[in-house]
Amino acid sequence: MTILALAVIPVSAEESVDNYGFSVKMDNNSLNITSSDDDYQKYMQNFSSNILLLVILCLSGVFLYAINALGNKYSSRFRYKERFSLRVFLIPVYSIMGILLLISSLFSIASVGTVSDTTENSIMFMYSLMLFLYAITSIWMAYSIVKKKPYIFILIFEIAIPVLIQILFIGDGYKDSLELASDAGITFILLMIPVIHTRMLELKPEYKLKNKKISDEDKNKTLTIDKNEAAILMQTKKSNYLPAELTERYMDARYIKRGGTARVFFAKTRDTGKTVAVKIPISFDERTGRSFLKEMNIWEELSHENIVRVFSVNILPVPYVEMEYFKNSLADVSKPVEPDFALKIIKGIAEGLSYAHNAGIIHRDIKPQNILLSDENIPKITDWGLGKILGDSAETRTLAFSLNYAAPEQVAPKTFGRSDNRTDIFQLGILFYELMTGSLPFSGEGIGEFSNAIINDNPKKPSQINPEAKKFDRIILKCLHKNPDERYQTINDLIRDLDKLK
Repeated sequence: MTILALAVIPVSAEESVDNYGFSVKMDNNSLNITSSDDDYQKYMQNFSSNILLLVILCLSGVFLYAINALGNKYSSRFRYKERFSLRVFLIPVYSIMGILLLISSLFSIASVGTVSDTTENSIMFMYSLMLFLYAITSIWMAYSIVKKKPYIFILIFEIAIPVLIQILFIGDGYKDSLELASDAGITFILLMIPVIHTRMLELKPEYKLKNKKISDEDKNKTLTIDKNEAAILMQTKKSNYLPAELTERYMDARYIKRGGTARVFFAKTRDTGKTVAVKIPISFDERTGRSFLKEMNIWEELSHENIVRVFSVNILPVPYVEMEYFKNSLADVSKPVEPDFALKIIKGIAEGLSYAHNAGIIHRDIKPQNILLSDENIPKITDWGLGKILGDSAETRTLAFSLNYAAPEQVAPKTFGRSDNRTDIFQLGILFYELMTGSLPFSGEGIGEFSNAIINDNPKKPSQINPEAKKFDRIILKCLHKNPDERYQTINDLIRDLDKLK
């Protein structure tokens, strides 16, 4: 005897039942069911007479939804872990349970009112109600896992309901201990499914530090962390986690890196499950905000195969940029590389820069960390935080740049002039040099020496370090001229020379 079996027509051995319009007989371990057209009509009439009860059960489902709505604030404190094996197991289990329970509850509803005993009808009604709610919560839990959105109150009810059914409706009338043990075992299995479900949930990081306590071993007491200390700890923790304001939009967020003005996170969108990178400011002061908004405005206008694509830009609920996610960057590539690979990478970056330059935008921070790689090793330019619209006289200085990949005009603008499109060409030359030699063209101990090398020192030919780089010597060294007027004047001039090497 099981919960699902009892939901239909409880029949014991050698017992005949015709209350439902059917003739049922159990003998010699076989079940014989016979019916006539009149019997079938009678059963369907009984079913139709209970439509009102079905409506009541549907309203109960709405009530269950309302209870969950009251618990949404508490549910929002939790998130799903990445437990793929549990997802694969629980989604079909919940779905099958829900469908079977739903079918069983419909038959149970139809049987209400077919007996003359008012008490028995009341018990059957309550049993049908519990069975119907059990079906709803099971299907709801499958939906919860698919959408990765916790419903804590519904999960608690899913744990409690098989126990309630066992205690209230199936606890009486056992003929032997074997029957009792069998039913208890089935109830235990049904109970364990939502318990396993809880292993997929965890408290969100921003709530883990609340009410945190530390033990005083000397006094054997528990003390609450000082409010100021807790605030500092919370701020430190939050810097590595996606802001709580964005958790309604994204799930499975994971910190990737921090740049000069922003942090980048891996995440998945809740509505589509698409994998994206989310970039937010490291702080929300006025200076950082202006820099971040400027980058948003520049990047949003760029759409090219060799530029990381921006999907969404907004300042609410917090400023953020949603963009393509790529696992690796050029910084992850072991150098030096094969000449053909280097040529492919540099040509791709040059094509992306050509598109940006034609749109009147320069990057000014070309370096391995800002060149992401697709699975097909297509280079994608990212991080336009130092980007500038050509002709923008409002900007008087560069806030920051990477010295290892800086152009002379970035280090000494009074001597070499202001940055322009040829700054990107110089930085691309440094990148080309590094790909072919495994080292940078300039070196020095400390900022002063390194800056002096960029301004005054001439780099070795790449082929002096790696003979395979000989065919690239002229192109690389032309990119690395100190005087911007002696470099390639446009990125398209560089692309034409690269095409000649194919």
